[in-house]
Amino acid sequence: MIRRAGDKSEAGDKAAQDKPEEAIELELPLPGLHLKDAQATSYHDLSPHPWAGLPVEIRLVATDALGQTGESAPVQLVLPERTFNHPIARAIIDQRKELAKDPGSAAAVAEILGDLNKRPVLYRDDTAVFLALHLAELRLTRGNDKDTISGVEQTLWDTALRIEDGRMALAEQDLRRLQQQLQDALAKNAPDAEIERLMSELRQALDRYLQSLAEELQRHPESAMQPADPSKVITGRDLQRMLDRARDMARSGARDQAREMLSQLQNMLENLRAARPGQQPRGDNHRASKGSNRDSRTARRNPASSPATSRTPPSPARWATRPASRKACAVRWET
Repeated sequence: MIRRAGDKSEAGDKAAQDKPEEAIELELPLPGLHLKDAQATSYHDLSPHPWAGLPVEIRLVATDALGQTGESAPVQLVLPERTFNHPIARAIIDQRKELAKDPGSAAAVAEILGDLNKRPVLYRDDTAVFLALHLAELRLTRGNDKDTISGVEQTLWDTALRIEDGRMALAEQDLRRLQQQLQDALAKNAPDAEIERLMSELRQALDRYLQSLAEELQRHPESAMQPADPSKVITGRDLQRMLDRARDMARSGARDQAREMLSQLQNMLENLRAARPGQQPRGDNHRASKGSNRDSRTARRNPASSPATSRTPPSPARWATRPASRKACAVRWET
């Protein structure tokens, strides 16, 4: 369970009594039934949530068959957020975050969105983006109730993704959703027919994701350079073979092994997402300008000196080897 840090008020606080405390509840599937001890890995992408980038409090809550509940001690952290490098996408996300922190800022946010929409050349004259920003502006000027704010926050997120990633965003969302559905189905001992259906849908989603990634690498060919150590490279076909092995395990009844194989696959894909062009954190030294060598050396010594709005692709070698530094593998794609 995840709550905004500092949301709890004293019992006598009237605001706390009038407004129920909001929380994010994530179901964490166990690797089997009737277990006394369990260990598993579960991925949940919370970057689209309006609280991303804000301080939160996390607790683990466990409930047994008798309905008895136990809670862990709270852990406070900043909910991880996705980095947007396109300046307009980043500006949209900043306004979305303002809405999440203070719904009363709706009028000010609407004004800023209107200003952004006056310069469509900055987002490649994309008609869908123009209409989405205009709709968000209109809705915020007419009210700031909970449903309106929630709808605008989703619109702003989808719009920022379209500006930043194009088709890649939809392929990635489908892949994440199906990965989670399949993990949940295996954990809950779902019927074989449902497992087979989800495996097939996941295979198709993986194919679409790899195709979108190939198109992205065509737009950023310098990012396709391979690391020096071929033993630490995994291809797109290798990922597809891992999925096929998980399917075979599930068909033979080895569902725990299938879930473990899917976890390994998901781990590799998560590393790949972190290493994709444009996914490095803002201010990182490899977003420095392609100018003179002297400027590049200065940026490496002082990462903060790199221009915040630079969209120069990261160093090819760094992109190729970043997953290797985290999980002992790198990823490249073959068509």
